[in-house]
Parts: sequence; structure tokens; C-alpha cells
Amino acid sequence: MRKTARPWDFCTTSAANASVPGLIAIDRSAALSPSAPPPAQFVAGETPLCHNVKVFEDSKATFRAGVWSTTPHTRLSRPHPVHELMYILEGRAEVTDCDGTKLEIGPGDAIFVAHGTVNQLALKDPLKKIFVIAEN
Repeated sequence: MRKTARPWDFCTTSAANASVPGLIAIDRSAALSPSAPPPAQFVAGETPLCHNVKVFEDSKATFRAGVWSTTPHTRLSRPHPVHELMYILEGRAEVTDCDGTKLEIGPGDAIFVAHGTVNQLALKDPLKKIFVIAEN
């Protein structure tokens, strides 16, 4: 990381079913399916093409994990709608928080964005990340 971000440890393991608790591998090269882009009112310029695969989802706990990819775009500043840990696999991005502090992230970097944190995300390249999201 190129700024004063805290390092985060991230570990994945293996299991067979995305709805059963257990050890679950998050395969960086798993086949991804088309997914919804960010809402248009939060995107500057063209709508990005997004893909993902969820490897685990607990709807009662509103928790999910998987891999997500997108074409370059800028997501305008807004409160983050979920708690999210992101581990960057490919690409580069610049995250700017509400006071203008910028954080450059790229392959091997991990960041955590808490629910409600106002931030902007500028993706300079196609980006691929592992995500872990908790909504509550």
C-alpha cells in the first residue's frame, strides 16, 4: 500500500457448497457471471461491465464472499452501503475519503471500508478483487 493504510490479513480455504458453513476456497480464476453495475447516479461516464461469483452467502446474517471484476470507471463519492473487506487481485484503483485523503491500491493490497464511510473509487484499470461483505 502506498498510504497509511493498515495491513489486513486474509485467509481462504476449501469447501464444496456456498450455502453450508465450512472451509471455502475463493478461487481467483473461478468463472464469473455478469452482475449488476453500480447504480448509474454514482458512476461518472460510461456504465462499467461487472462480473462476479459468490462462493458463500448467509442470507440471515446478510454476509457474502466471492470474486468481483469490473471495467475501469469512477464511482462517485457516496456513503459505502455495506461493511466490505476487499483484497485486490488485479488492476489499480484510487480510493478517496470524505476529507480528500487518497489511497492507491493494487494487486496484493487489502482494504476495509466500513458501512457509511463516504468515499470515491477511481478504477484506472480493469479490476478484480476478492470481497467479503456484511450488511448488518
